[in-house]
Amino acid sequence: MNRKLPGPMGPPLRGLKSSRVRVRRAGFTLAEASIGLVLAMAGSAMVISLAVTSLTHAAMMDERFLAEEELSNLRERCMAAGVQEITDEWLKKQSLSGPARDKLDLAQLEWKKDYVDPQTGKAVEPGSSTAAGSHWPIRLSATLRWKADKGGRNEVSSSWILAPSSMKSEKSGATTGGGT
Repeated sequence: MNRKLPGPMGPPLRGLKSSRVRVRRAGFTLAEASIGLVLAMAGSAMVISLAVTSLTHAAMMDERFLAEEELSNLRERCMAAGVQEITDEWLKKQSLSGPARDKLDLAQLEWKKDYVDPQTGKAVEPGSSTAAGSHWPIRLSATLRWKADKGGRNEVSSSWILAPSSMKSEKSGATTGGGT
């Protein structure tokens, strides 16, 4: 029995002109593999870009948090000193802590001091004739600026009002009002 089965290697089937049947290979073609590689590279590029952006943003927020913490510490020093001791010379002597000087590149601290009219709440220049002097509350504004990593500048500001001890509220004993 030498009989062959019909199919690609066997004798032609009845009614077919050719005995060749196309056999498809298993696996990917070169085009499919190339497309898959390009998509994988694009996905990894997006993940890397997101990671770099996230790390940069985290570092920027750490600097900002440190600057706000430094302004909070300066506010505490001002509250401890009292209104009578806060002069322009005293403000100039106030400096940043060691970690803030190390981490905030080219940091600069600027102060602004105004007397506040207790009746109107408006700022009055210290040298003006309407300023009653050291028994009025003062508004201190502190601005901390430093150089950002990408060449820009960052800034954090805070202002608060300090009342002299003669104006303290008997109930709360508070000497400050609002900060930003």
